Amino acid sequence: LLIPLTGEDKLLGKLLVQSTQIALEDIGSDKVEIYPRDTASNPKKTLASAMELRELGVQIVIGPIFYKNLVHLSELQNMTFLSLTNKTLNLPTNVISTGVNATSQLNTIKKFIEDNLPTLKRAEEEFGVPKEIITAILGVETRYGNIQGKDRVLDSLTTLGFDYPRRAEFFRNELIKFFILTRENNLDIYSVKGSYAGAMGYGQFISSSYLAYAIDYDGDSYADLFGSKEDAIGSIANYLSIHGWNAEADIVLKIDHNNVRKPYNLDGKFIPVKLEQGDDIFYEIQNGDTLSQIALDNDVRLSELMKLNDIKDKDVLMVGNKIKINKKSNTYFIGTENFVAITKYNYSHFYAMVVYNLARELGL
Repeated sequence: LLIPLTGEDKLLGKLLVQSTQIALEDIGSDKVEIYPRDTASNPKKTLASAMELRELGVQIVIGPIFYKNLVHLSELQNMTFLSLTNKTLNLPTNVISTGVNATSQLNTIKKFIEDNLPTLKRAEEEFGVPKEIITAILGVETRYGNIQGKDRVLDSLTTLGFDYPRRAEFFRNELIKFFILTRENNLDIYSVKGSYAGAMGYGQFISSSYLAYAIDYDGDSYADLFGSKEDAIGSIANYLSIHGWNAEADIVLKIDHNNVRKPYNLDGKFIPVKLEQGDDIFYEIQNGDTLSQIALDNDVRLSELMKLNDIKDKDVLMVGNKIKINKKSNTYFIGTENFVAITKYNYSHFYAMVVYNLARELGL
C-alpha cells in the first residue's frame, strides 16, 4: 500500500489500511500480507517508499491516492500501481487508475447527510444511534445504495447452502428465510440481487436480518431496503438499538498504558481491540555511515534508534549490518457495548473501527 500515513491526509490513509485489513480478514488466508508505506502526500516521498517496496520484492501496489504523487513512478517499470485517482490522462504506463476520488467521496457523504438530515435526526432521537454512525455504515456497505450487489440472491444462497460445507447450515437457513421474505414482500425471487453472500439493499441485510429488523420508516406501510433511504436509515438504527446500543455510552476507549490507575467505566459488554500499525523497516549500514546521520535522515531520535537496536556504543557500526529504523506499533482500545453492537452488524473488529473512524470524520 502506498498511502498517506503522515500529514494532513493521514486519517484517509489509516482508513484505507483498516479497509484492507477487513478485506484480508474476509479472505481468511495467512498467505497474504500487507506492507503499508507512507507517501506523506508528496511525490518524492512516494517514490522513496515505492523503492522500499521494490526492495521487498513487491510488484503490485495499491496506491497512491492522489494524482500528483504519480509523477516519478515511471522510473519503476517493473512495478504496477493501482492508483486510487479518478484521473486517466497522462498516466505513467505502469499506473492503472481505479477511478476513486477521495474528495468526491467525502462530498458524496456530506450530500447524503444534507439530503437526509431530517430522517437521520429522527432516527437518532428515536433510537439513540448517532446520525454519523448510520451514515458511515451506509457508506461502507453500498456507497449509499449505489453498489447493492449484482449477484442473484437465490443463486448465491443456493450455492453456499449446498456447496460450502463449512457454513452450509447457516446459508440453507438463510435460503429458507429468503423464500419467506420474497413471499411476504411480493418480490420476484428470480430478480432480487445482492452480494455474493446474499446480503441485500442499502444496508446489506441478510434475509433473516431483513425479516427481523427492517422497518417502515417512510410511512408507506412497507419496509423497502432496496429503494427507500428512509427505511434503510430507520432499519440500521433499529438493528443497532436492538443489539444493545446505548446513547449514553462511548464507542471506543483508547487504553493509556502509562496510567495503570486510570479508570474505565464499563457497565455493559466490551471487546478488547488491538490494531497493528506501521511496519518494521530496516536500513543496511553503508561505508561512512554514522548512527547520528542515520537517525537524522530517518527522523528518529538517536536515543530511540539505539534503544530500538540495543546499541550500546553509537560509534561502533558494522558495514552490511541491518538496523531497525521503524518498529510497527500496537494501539490498544476497549470497544464498549456500542462497539459490540456494530460487530453484530459485521463481526470484524476492523469493520467496526472503520465505521467509528469515518463517523468521527463526519463530526461524531
